[in-house]
Amino acid sequence: MKSRSTRVLVPILVFAMILTITLGGALVSCRTEEQVMEEIESTAEEFEGEKDITIGIIVEAYGNEWFQELIAEAKKVAAEEDVTLLIDSSEWDAAKETQIFDDFIQREVDGIAVALAQEAATRENLWKATQEGIPCITLILEIRGGPQCTVIKHDNYGGSYNEGAWAAGYFMEMGGTDANLAILELPIYQSTIDRANGFIDGFKSVMPEAEVVAQQNAEGVMEKGMSAMETMIQSNPDINVVFGINDPCALGAASAIESAGMMDAIVCGFDGSGDSKKAIAEGGVFKASVLVDSVDYGRRIVHSLVALAEGRADDVTFWQLVDDIVLTPENIDDYL
Repeated sequence: MKSRSTRVLVPILVFAMILTITLGGALVSCRTEEQVMEEIESTAEEFEGEKDITIGIIVEAYGNEWFQELIAEAKKVAAEEDVTLLIDSSEWDAAKETQIFDDFIQREVDGIAVALAQEAATRENLWKATQEGIPCITLILEIRGGPQCTVIKHDNYGGSYNEGAWAAGYFMEMGGTDANLAILELPIYQSTIDRANGFIDGFKSVMPEAEVVAQQNAEGVMEKGMSAMETMIQSNPDINVVFGINDPCALGAASAIESAGMMDAIVCGFDGSGDSKKAIAEGGVFKASVLVDSVDYGRRIVHSLVALAEGRADDVTFWQLVDDIVLTPENIDDYL
């Protein structure tokens, strides 16, 4: 590991997810959280590389399927690069994120990737890392008031806009006329705000007369998506189009919609999780999701941090945009 005196201060790359949010993003794994944590917590021992480089990744939730896919690819690339990889999770807790940052800084890691738990705390943590000469990566968002940084992101607004336009076309093809939209939101992050606005704008670009009749914060969680949908159905029984800012809350909403016998309604999510792919293929009310390439994220994170640790800042693009794809019944077989 390089000493503090030899470390070069480089532009910070910031890795922050949302997403719910993956992004996005928050997806439910079929494995238990204990199994996932046991597997991930052994990462440092598994990847003690011979190069004098150690990098750390802080995810938002171990039980999030999207992050599991990202981590799996990051492990693979770290092994190829022969660097030591440390992984931990804030579990959406700002205080825990700060503890992990402090631990990584004390270990004198050569780079940190962080999916933000809370913007103010992440901003302070990034400044601490910068002062120690540690390059960092955040996903999705540029942290306001934080150090200048490169951002690895995808187009939350654009992806959900395209999904909304598809949903409106599908709704009309199925004989729908009056579209009454319900939005399961998470209005504390710009990324999830962009997803909700993108879907609404995309839908209205095809059906300008569509109305948003209900919006409720489901916090990106399946159980809360289900309960929020049940509440919205009681107040607005004519709801026939639902968008959730990530797959877990959208899948919860789909369960509530189907339990209510509203099989003509359509539900759309965001993240392209394994569970959402299965739901689309099964042909229920869950019809679409936006696939965000978690594998591409994991690959970019490790390659970028290694380049910075080796003093190759010119090899790192300031803005790195990951593609997203609208998954629908028409193309789902290509992604299963």
